Amino acid sequence: MEEKLIRPLRSEADYDAALDEIERYFDDEPLPGTTDADRFDLLAIMMRSISGNPRCEHRERPRFAT
Repeated sequence: MEEKLIRPLRSEADYDAALDEIERYFDDEPLPGTTDADRFDLLAIMMRSISGNPRCEHRERPRFAT
């Protein structure tokens, strides 16, 4: 896999791209301690931080400044 930088989510397109990327890890879970596992963890932290409470099942999509 080509390494891509993890960047702040500043737009709806950034959010959608991160969501697409993190979803693939649910289909093919990375092995702990690997670069892919680290990437998954960082993406999950970012998604959780902008989506609000991680325990809330019915979150709204974040709103980005236009």
